[in-house]
Amino acid sequence: MQVKRSKRTRARAANKTAGHGSKKKNRGSGARGGAGFSSSGKRGSAKMMRVNKLKFGGAKTHLGRNGFTSLKIKGDVITLEMLQSGLRTLVADGKASMVKEVYTVDLTSLGFAKLLSKGSVVAKMTITVPYATDAAISKVEAAGGKIILPTEKSEEHK
Repeated sequence: MQVKRSKRTRARAANKTAGHGSKKKNRGSGARGGAGFSSSGKRGSAKMMRVNKLKFGGAKTHLGRNGFTSLKIKGDVITLEMLQSGLRTLVADGKASMVKEVYTVDLTSLGFAKLLSKGSVVAKMTITVPYATDAAISKVEAAGGKIILPTEKSEEHK
Protein backbone atom coordinates (compact mmCIF):
# COMPACT_ATOMS: atom_id res chain seq x y z
CA MET A 1 0.00 0.00 0.00
CA GLN A 2 1.28 3.43 -0.92
CA VAL A 3 1.97 5.78 1.93
CA LYS A 4 0.71 9.35 1.58
CA ARG A 5 3.67 11.69 1.87
CA SER A 6 3.73 15.41 2.10
CA LYS A 7 5.05 17.23 -0.95
CA ARG A 8 8.63 18.36 -0.98
CA THR A 9 7.59 21.94 -1.65
CA ARG A 10 5.47 21.99 1.52
CA ALA A 11 8.47 20.93 3.56
CA ARG A 12 10.52 23.77 2.07
CA ALA A 13 7.82 26.42 2.23
CA ALA A 14 9.17 27.85 5.46
CA ASN A 15 12.65 28.02 3.98
CA LYS A 16 13.72 31.36 2.49
CA THR A 17 14.96 29.90 -0.81
CA ALA A 18 12.54 26.92 -1.07
CA GLY A 19 15.25 24.66 -2.46
CA HIS A 20 16.41 26.95 -5.28
CA GLY A 21 19.78 27.87 -3.84
CA SER A 22 19.74 31.66 -3.78
CA LYS A 23 17.04 34.29 -3.44
CA LYS A 24 18.04 35.63 -6.87
CA LYS A 25 17.26 32.36 -8.62
CA ASN A 26 13.87 30.99 -9.74
CA ARG A 27 12.39 34.41 -10.39
CA GLY A 28 10.03 35.29 -13.16
CA SER A 29 11.07 37.57 -16.01
CA GLY A 30 9.41 40.48 -14.22
CA ALA A 31 12.21 40.63 -11.69
CA ARG A 32 14.77 40.88 -14.47
CA GLY A 33 13.24 43.62 -16.61
CA GLY A 34 11.32 41.37 -18.98
CA ALA A 35 12.24 38.60 -21.36
CA GLY A 36 14.49 38.85 -24.41
CA PHE A 37 15.21 42.35 -25.73
CA SER A 38 12.57 44.03 -23.58
CA SER A 39 13.66 46.85 -21.31
CA SER A 40 17.18 47.00 -22.63
CA GLY A 41 16.54 50.62 -23.64
CA LYS A 42 15.08 53.53 -21.73
CA ARG A 43 11.96 52.60 -19.80
CA GLY A 44 9.65 50.34 -21.78
CA SER A 45 11.00 50.95 -25.27
CA ALA A 46 13.48 48.27 -26.15
CA LYS A 47 16.82 49.34 -27.53
CA MET A 48 17.14 47.05 -30.48
CA MET A 49 19.06 46.94 -33.73
CA ARG A 50 17.09 48.38 -36.64
CA VAL A 51 17.37 45.13 -38.59
CA ASN A 52 15.71 43.26 -35.76
CA LYS A 53 12.90 45.80 -35.65
CA LEU A 54 12.28 45.68 -39.40
CA LYS A 55 12.43 41.97 -40.05
CA PHE A 56 10.01 39.48 -38.66
CA GLY A 57 11.70 37.21 -36.16
CA GLY A 58 13.69 39.83 -34.30
CA ALA A 59 16.73 38.31 -32.68
CA LYS A 60 16.56 35.24 -34.93
CA THR A 61 17.75 37.34 -37.88
CA HIS A 62 21.35 36.54 -38.77
CA LEU A 63 23.73 39.37 -39.58
CA GLY A 64 26.88 38.95 -41.61
CA ARG A 65 28.08 35.95 -43.58
CA ASN A 66 26.18 32.72 -43.45
CA GLY A 67 26.57 29.33 -45.11
CA PHE A 68 28.83 28.58 -48.05
CA THR A 69 28.98 29.27 -51.78
CA SER A 70 27.86 26.35 -53.91
CA LEU A 71 30.10 25.56 -56.88
CA LYS A 72 27.30 23.69 -58.64
CA ILE A 73 26.38 24.99 -62.08
CA LYS A 74 23.20 27.00 -61.74
CA GLY A 75 20.54 26.54 -64.38
CA ASP A 76 18.60 23.75 -66.04
CA VAL A 77 20.20 20.73 -67.66
CA ILE A 78 19.09 19.02 -70.85
CA THR A 79 20.02 15.62 -72.24
CA LEU A 80 20.82 14.77 -75.85
CA GLU A 81 17.76 12.50 -75.84
CA MET A 82 15.44 15.38 -74.88
CA LEU A 83 17.08 17.69 -77.41
CA GLN A 84 16.87 15.11 -80.23
CA SER A 85 13.17 14.43 -79.58
CA GLY A 86 12.26 18.13 -79.44
CA LEU A 87 14.24 19.41 -82.46
CA ARG A 88 11.26 19.65 -84.85
CA THR A 89 9.17 21.46 -82.24
CA LEU A 90 11.99 23.94 -81.60
CA VAL A 91 12.28 24.66 -85.34
CA ALA A 92 8.49 25.06 -85.64
CA ASP A 93 8.46 27.50 -82.70
CA GLY A 94 11.36 29.49 -84.18
CA LYS A 95 13.70 28.67 -81.30
CA ALA A 96 16.05 26.69 -83.55
CA SER A 97 16.89 26.77 -87.25
CA MET A 98 17.70 24.18 -89.89
CA VAL A 99 20.10 24.92 -92.75
CA LYS A 100 21.26 22.14 -95.13
CA GLU A 101 20.17 19.33 -92.78
CA VAL A 102 22.09 20.88 -89.86
CA TYR A 103 20.10 22.03 -86.86
CA THR A 104 21.36 25.15 -85.06
CA VAL A 105 20.23 25.46 -81.43
CA ASP A 106 21.21 28.07 -78.83
CA LEU A 107 20.54 26.40 -75.48
CA THR A 108 21.75 29.46 -73.56
CA SER A 109 18.86 31.56 -74.85
CA LEU A 110 16.45 28.73 -73.98
CA GLY A 111 17.63 28.83 -70.35
CA PHE A 112 19.77 25.69 -70.25
CA ALA A 113 23.17 25.70 -68.59
CA LYS A 114 24.44 22.17 -69.20
CA LEU A 115 24.18 19.48 -71.86
CA LEU A 116 24.29 15.86 -70.68
CA SER A 117 25.13 12.81 -72.82
CA LYS A 118 22.12 10.55 -72.11
CA GLY A 119 20.60 9.26 -75.33
CA SER A 120 21.81 8.93 -78.89
CA VAL A 121 22.29 11.55 -81.58
CA VAL A 122 21.07 11.00 -85.14
CA ALA A 123 20.74 14.54 -86.53
CA LYS A 124 23.62 16.88 -87.25
CA MET A 125 23.49 19.74 -84.73
CA THR A 126 25.38 22.91 -83.95
CA ILE A 127 24.70 23.57 -80.27
CA THR A 128 25.67 26.66 -78.28
CA VAL A 129 25.71 25.92 -74.55
CA PRO A 130 27.69 27.19 -71.52
CA TYR A 131 28.76 23.71 -70.40
CA ALA A 132 28.64 20.19 -71.86
CA THR A 133 30.00 16.89 -70.65
CA ASP A 134 32.86 15.30 -72.57
CA ALA A 135 30.65 12.34 -73.52
CA ALA A 136 28.01 14.70 -74.94
CA ILE A 137 30.64 16.54 -76.99
CA SER A 138 32.00 13.29 -78.45
CA LYS A 139 28.50 11.98 -79.32
CA VAL A 140 27.53 15.17 -81.16
CA GLU A 141 30.85 15.26 -83.03
CA ALA A 142 30.48 11.58 -83.98
CA ALA A 143 27.10 12.39 -85.57
CA GLY A 144 28.73 15.16 -87.64
CA GLY A 145 27.76 18.14 -85.49
CA LYS A 146 29.63 20.45 -83.18
CA ILE A 147 29.19 22.12 -79.80
CA ILE A 148 30.14 25.77 -79.29
CA LEU A 149 31.32 26.40 -75.72
CA PRO A 150 32.79 29.40 -73.92
CA THR A 151 36.54 29.69 -74.56
CA GLU A 152 37.62 28.20 -71.21
CA LYS A 153 35.88 24.84 -71.75
CA SER A 154 36.78 24.53 -75.44
CA GLU A 155 40.50 24.95 -74.67
CA GLU A 156 40.21 22.48 -71.80
CA HIS A 157 38.60 19.86 -74.08
CA LYS A 158 41.43 19.97 -76.66
